[in-house]
Amino acid sequence: MIPLLHGVIASSAGGGFTYSTTGSPTLTEYTGYFSLKFTGSGSFTIDANPDALACDVMMIAGGGGSPEIAGGGSGEANAGAGGGGVQVITGFTTGTGAFTIGIGAGGTSGNDGSATSFTGQSNSGGGGGCNQRTSGRAGLSVGGSGGGGCGYQSGAYSGAYGRQASGDTYGKNGSTGANGYFGAYGAGGGGGGATANAGNPDGGNAGAGGYLKGGAGGVGLANTYFDGSSDEYAGGGAGSSWNPGGTASTEQQGLGRGGGGNGSRYTALTEGTNGTANTGGGSGSQLGTTMTGGSGVVIIRVPVP
Repeated sequence: MIPLLHGVIASSAGGGFTYSTTGSPTLTEYTGYFSLKFTGSGSFTIDANPDALACDVMMIAGGGGSPEIAGGGSGEANAGAGGGGVQVITGFTTGTGAFTIGIGAGGTSGNDGSATSFTGQSNSGGGGGCNQRTSGRAGLSVGGSGGGGCGYQSGAYSGAYGRQASGDTYGKNGSTGANGYFGAYGAGGGGGGATANAGNPDGGNAGAGGYLKGGAGGVGLANTYFDGSSDEYAGGGAGSSWNPGGTASTEQQGLGRGGGGNGSRYTALTEGTNGTANTGGGSGSQLGTTMTGGSGVVIIRVPVP
């Protein structure tokens, strides 16, 4: 039996705003509002709404994933994946009714993230993944961000478009990879975030001072619906760098944003990270390990009359 959460808010019209849920969302009360945070699929049912209270809804889809970086002499630096799609519905007014919620999973091994859904509203599309020796994958409609392009010792691949290029409000572009330090090694592009394109990787010039750094993840969406404080969602994952002869000064770590994972350096093989669960952040990348984007989330904010 899926547990139910029931709530009643006193109404000036009498009777009160009455609702129930399935899926065990987190209930949070703060000044002027309460919120319901869904990290798994469920439902939100409004049984009575005498004041016609207007809810706000934030939907975040799953972030994209990245495959493992090949070892040996591959010269390959995988990119960060794109942040999951974002949809924000403000002033959502309804009398009564039931709304089904589906939470998108993060992509893994170079695949796109999955969509998040809320009955009667647009789905949010997953973030674009990235594969070995290829360009990034475009973010999925609606709002998904593009994955970064792979860096390679003999060239570099382009980042992919976010869905903003198709007219959506959210969803930015991944950056192109780079071949850099001494012209032989690679730095992967970052994944796009909800509100900003990914940072470009640094490919150092040959000679003294040359270095590599994977592209930073793009900035995500700052939102206060959960508890009144600002949290960042749907940021991009960072690209990695590949330089077997590197040092801490010639390989610098690319960092993710808004739940996006960090990239790894060949000189520190285990520091790449997955996207953070229930943020929609894109994954970073790492030698020998497939990386997973963060799963999505739905937060419903209701005013307290």
